[in-house]
Amino acid sequence: MAPRRRAPLLARVPERKDPHDIRANPKVQLAQAKRFATGVLEHYNKRKKIKFELLDAKPVISIPEPRCCYTHINFTARTSKEDSEEQLFFAEIYHCGPRRAPNGFIVTCLGQNISRAGLYLGGEEEC
Repeated sequence: MAPRRRAPLLARVPERKDPHDIRANPKVQLAQAKRFATGVLEHYNKRKKIKFELLDAKPVISIPEPRCCYTHINFTARTSKEDSEEQLFFAEIYHCGPRRAPNGFIVTCLGQNISRAGLYLGGEEEC
């Protein structure tokens, strides 16, 4: 009987051969960041007159805590107006599952107009 082959783990980087190497695949990380940033912008756009569209998302940082997990996201967006400038946003989300929220998370903190170094510059903030 031939040995059974394991199905590849999509979240693991494909070129790594060590089965114990569990570093995340950068493509999977980026797709996750874009999904979270899109959900955060939907939340933001529901409350504002000016609508923003996602330009780019940076890899997320997850913060596990007892009984819950938060994720910090940085992303850039711009309004649909002509000549609008790219703006940097940050957000923190609480993972709650689809029973409490359709996309599986609740936005707990959201801000815009932060510097490239991550410092808040006094723009819009919902924390």
